[in-house]
Amino acid sequence: MSHGRGPGRFMMESAKKTRSTKQLLGRLWVYLGKFWPWVLFSGLLILVSTLGQIISPLIISQGLDAAVATASPDIEFLTTLFVIFLALSLFVWVANAFNTFILARVKANMLHDVRKDVFNHLVKADMSYHKKEQSGNITSRVTSDTDELTTGLTVFTQVSSQLLLTVGTFILLVMTTWIIAGIALLAIPFAYFLARFLGGYGRRIMYQTRKSYGEVSGQMAESLAGVSIAKSFNREEWASSILYDLNMKTYGYYKQLGALFNFLFPAVSVVSMVLVSFTLIVGGWLPANAISFGEIYLGTILVERFLRPILHLSMFYPQLQSSLAAMDRVTDVLEQVPNVKTKHDATKISLEDTSVKFDNVAYEYVKDTPVLENVSFTVKQGEKIAIVGHTGAGKTTLAALITRFYDPTNGNIFIGNQNLKDVTLNSLQRSIGLIPQEPYLFADTVLENIRYGNPEISDGELYELCKLIGADDFIDALPNGYDTVLQESGKGLSSGQRQIITIARTMLADPKILVLDEATSRLDAYSESLVQLAQQALFKGRTTFVIAHRLTTIRDVDRIAVFEKGILVELGTHEELLAKDGVYSELYYTYYRHQGIEELKDVRKAPDSSVISSSSSIMPESGSPMMHGHANMSTEDRTLMKERFENMSPEERKKLREKFHP
Repeated sequence: MSHGRGPGRFMMESAKKTRSTKQLLGRLWVYLGKFWPWVLFSGLLILVSTLGQIISPLIISQGLDAAVATASPDIEFLTTLFVIFLALSLFVWVANAFNTFILARVKANMLHDVRKDVFNHLVKADMSYHKKEQSGNITSRVTSDTDELTTGLTVFTQVSSQLLLTVGTFILLVMTTWIIAGIALLAIPFAYFLARFLGGYGRRIMYQTRKSYGEVSGQMAESLAGVSIAKSFNREEWASSILYDLNMKTYGYYKQLGALFNFLFPAVSVVSMVLVSFTLIVGGWLPANAISFGEIYLGTILVERFLRPILHLSMFYPQLQSSLAAMDRVTDVLEQVPNVKTKHDATKISLEDTSVKFDNVAYEYVKDTPVLENVSFTVKQGEKIAIVGHTGAGKTTLAALITRFYDPTNGNIFIGNQNLKDVTLNSLQRSIGLIPQEPYLFADTVLENIRYGNPEISDGELYELCKLIGADDFIDALPNGYDTVLQESGKGLSSGQRQIITIARTMLADPKILVLDEATSRLDAYSESLVQLAQQALFKGRTTFVIAHRLTTIRDVDRIAVFEKGILVELGTHEELLAKDGVYSELYYTYYRHQGIEELKDVRKAPDSSVISSSSSIMPESGSPMMHGHANMSTEDRTLMKERFENMSPEERKKLREKFHP
């Protein structure tokens, strides 16, 4: 089943070639090696515990021979053996308990370090990485994949213990009777077959299982984020079908994993029973003086104990493969090399000259598919320039290049006389303020969301800034004012309120260059008017790029750059571009002019009494063309429109009356 966007894009991905076991263990040791004293001590405890498990059957064997060999056994000798056995068992238990405590401490510290490094790599990764990865898949690598590594550490210690037990048991078998030792050797070809089989097939299944789990997490996060869209288009079943397909894919991998386990356990159990039975038969065939009753018991127990580690290894091996697969996915992040990075000889940016120059800039997300081509123009220091064009013209890409989220495929960008590639990323991005179309707010108080722009600022300075841009009115109206805890992404606030908080945050950072990426395109008229008041304070004295679809956003800029299919086709003032009768003129008469507010400039001054008294004559009549279609306008909107008319200059009012009352 294909749904366009959905599982199909995952199913079409080619299977990734996994790294070798040596590479993955080397990467794991980078973290585990930090705690090598504790790891060494844990190894010693495992060794002591294993020796105790090997010696225990020998003590019982000695006791059986002492009890059966004579009619009157030596009670004192048997009592001594019992005390030794009890003390040894207690010692093994204490060693295992202490080892568990040490491993828990090592795992917690290792998990902390791995997650910290993975998260730091993700934060520092450039935008191209985040664009191609699902957020849920990335989250899975930070959480479940890193958690799987600690399971792998537990399994690794158990595997080490079982290997020591296997070797020690075989040595004791050889010392006891070579015949039974030879029987135990029959298990080695079986163990070799399991290792070869699981080494290839098992790891691939584990990797695909971990990968598909991340895909399910990613799709679930995406579906829940867009649940309102799914409901509005009545596409809930479609969204469920996408997740169903991915779940079935994951189920297929888990089914293969289950089949693997179902093969291993019965196979090892059958071999174990066959070898133990063969040991008893051989012991019965041997002459009475060739092997004692205790040695037969010891041989049977040791053969079973020789096979038990193989059973455990077969059980742990898939889990170990799962941990290696998780390490493989984590390594994908740790070895991710950013395309955009600071050069070793880069210097801090100088902001004496904040003019921005584009020199023959081109960019392509996909090879041989340019998004921008041969873009060359200069924005003077303190100048405000609007970037306009049809959807897909390359406006947002231009903004991303200014902030150096990406580097140009060709050409260079300069601030002053400094190439962006020659300055440090930290100093560059501290100097540029980006206000996106969708403002993002953290699940924290309003105060801390604003302070995010400058953690060092005092509360008093923050309050003054909010008062300056008119944000304090709605913030004070919140349940707890500035201490109101916002929900994720600022749910509960209007789009305008979220954008104003974003502007306040940006102003605290005091950037010298601003980039507004369609910051008011989704706002209603009232919210837009509030945001524009804040923007006027924000723009002052700063080199500003405004990407916009609304005339209200671009009407006060110094120049306008017009893009079409990634090419800068026109550059000039509003009047100059209209006179050219080119692309901008077409955009203006298609989109901007019909927004009906090209003459409504916010002349925010107190109107004189004559203006107030004549407001009724200024307002259009109910049957006029301007009021046509607005009969259902709310009282608040009517009041707002009236205030705008009252704030117009006499010349503007005259022009408007002539337009609607010819």
